[in-house]
Amino acid sequence: MLLTDAADERLIPFNPVHRRRCRGRRSRRAVGERIWAMPEQVVRIAEQAGVLGGPIAWLLIITAAWTGCRWVELAGLHRDSVDLRRGVIVIDPLVGALHESGSMWWLGPPKTRASARTIALPPFLVALLREHLARHRYEFVFTTPSGTWLWRSTFLRQVIRPAVDGSDASGTKAGCAAIRPGLTFHGLRHSHKTWLIAGGAPEIAQARRLGHHLDNRVVETYSHVAPRLSNGCSMTSSAAGTPRRHYRRRRHRVWSRVGGWRWLSPSSPRWGSPVGRA
Repeated sequence: MLLTDAADERLIPFNPVHRRRCRGRRSRRAVGERIWAMPEQVVRIAEQAGVLGGPIAWLLIITAAWTGCRWVELAGLHRDSVDLRRGVIVIDPLVGALHESGSMWWLGPPKTRASARTIALPPFLVALLREHLARHRYEFVFTTPSGTWLWRSTFLRQVIRPAVDGSDASGTKAGCAAIRPGLTFHGLRHSHKTWLIAGGAPEIAQARRLGHHLDNRVVETYSHVAPRLSNGCSMTSSAAGTPRRHYRRRRHRVWSRVGGWRWLSPSSPRWGSPVGRA
């Protein structure tokens, strides 16, 4: 205390007990630009993901890009947390995220306290989720065809990387074209923020929608404004681009070691299953 007071009175240059932070070194370090995608690129990526992982993979990517949700928030999204009447999804503060460690899954709190939030959905996404939940008999919104939780590493390796980087770069035989090489699933979240910025959404509304932490003084000053702007953010992201076709209405060619190439329709029992595909 005495040394701090002496430093404040400029009797000594600094308090030798306190460790000095090297801010200059951090400020000189270059930060690479994050890869993001345009709405039309996301739609193309989602279509290729649908070929690889079925209609749930298609809808998962569309939902991630047009809500800005993290993987853990969507993988653990319970159908009771989807309020289609109000047009929102709710990230629960206690069980709003699916955590993975080794071979274990568990539901727990999201990344930060600010991550527990209510996200307004664009109208087209409300319609897609309503159609999906009407035929989806499982407890959680995004699951495997058998109703189990999705493994992040498996989904990224088998679906995201081929759909984004193309078959040649990912080493698969799915026949996918490279659309936005290097884009990650979290890059869909960056894309959503980029769309919000381009649409002129205020910073407080962006933070509330994405679950970012802001200075308490900022939150206290503008907290009454943020709820009214949340719907505006959803409309801004919707205006960035809207998928015009539902993936499940399409047919795609699949490869089987027994029967070779054939067309797979939505009525097929193998629709959405990656087993036997190239």
